[in-house]
Amino acid sequence: MARDIYVQDIPAEALTVGDIPDDWEPAPLPYSHSVVVAAVAELVPDADLSNREWIVVNLGTALVEVSASDESPFEGFALHVRGDNGRANVFVAQLLERLGSKAFDIDSETGIFTS
Repeated sequence: MARDIYVQDIPAEALTVGDIPDDWEPAPLPYSHSVVVAAVAELVPDADLSNREWIVVNLGTALVEVSASDESPFEGFALHVRGDNGRANVFVAQLLERLGSKAFDIDSETGIFTS
């Protein structure tokens, strides 16, 4: 199974995609690309960081590819999940918590990632 999760500025009070006002304009994220790279490395020390814009996180039963351009302003990034959603969800939840961010998850009933 494959799925994509998109991290960007989402209103803190939004529990579903429907809770986001139609006129919402996302702001740049309050951290940089290098903070994402560091957070991934702290959570999974053996993550493949050879391409810092396409980080490969092998979780055994799941693979998560972190696609993040080193741009300024830093407006968002994607997580491409393959394999065991349970194991991947733990990593994604930890990463989002560490970054203080929310993410869109098309496979979620709400449209917003929840672990």
